[in-house]
Amino acid sequence: MNDMLSNAMIQFREMIDLEKKIQVGEKEFIKSGFSPVKASTVETLGISTLTGIVDFVKGNVEPEYAKNMHIHVASPTQVFLETDSFGPWLQRHVFISSSALVTDFQFGTKYNPEKFVIALLSQFQETDHRNALLSVCSNITKESVGTINDTGHSQKMEVRKGVSMRREVEFKNPIILQPFRTFAEIKQPESEFVFRIHDNDDISCSLNEADGSAWRLKAVTGIRDYFNEILPDIPVIA
Repeated sequence: MNDMLSNAMIQFREMIDLEKKIQVGEKEFIKSGFSPVKASTVETLGISTLTGIVDFVKGNVEPEYAKNMHIHVASPTQVFLETDSFGPWLQRHVFISSSALVTDFQFGTKYNPEKFVIALLSQFQETDHRNALLSVCSNITKESVGTINDTGHSQKMEVRKGVSMRREVEFKNPIILQPFRTFAEIKQPESEFVFRIHDNDDISCSLNEADGSAWRLKAVTGIRDYFNEILPDIPVIA
């Protein structure tokens, strides 16, 4: 019995010893495994709008955090509301992570004309250029398209109507469109695309990005300007 009690006491002491902390400069570590001892941080809220960040700042943030807060625009689709770093481990409280609900249009992918028209109507801002593209694509079928003359900068199609009428339709590239690619609260960035009609076994259409992703900078700038106007006292990192 005494041996069992002695062994239990030894195991207990070892367990306590494993949880001991050691100090290295300003940082603390758990003795077992030398893992860092960090302060607790808030649980991040996940939302999908910029308005939610504004509402949170205006109505819910505790005063002691407000003076150390900033907005981090990480990308056209991701924005964080967080504090400056604190403590020896330079941690942050990340109050909100907002992820935009955006189009899933696949640029560079071939769509049949019907699906392409549906995508244009549902995933792109209405503009004159979009409507012009719709007028071409909504009447494309394998039977209606004759020859396609492709110069690289434009495509000319010979379109048949009925049995006797033919007309030539020319579509010049690049075309300027505004797909839904960032938060709904800001203007969707315009960018250039190359529209192609592919005459293989079946007629198909594609849109190819042609602006070198410059739209990303426009979107990030638009998000920054949105917060600077509505929350002028909160720094924005973009």
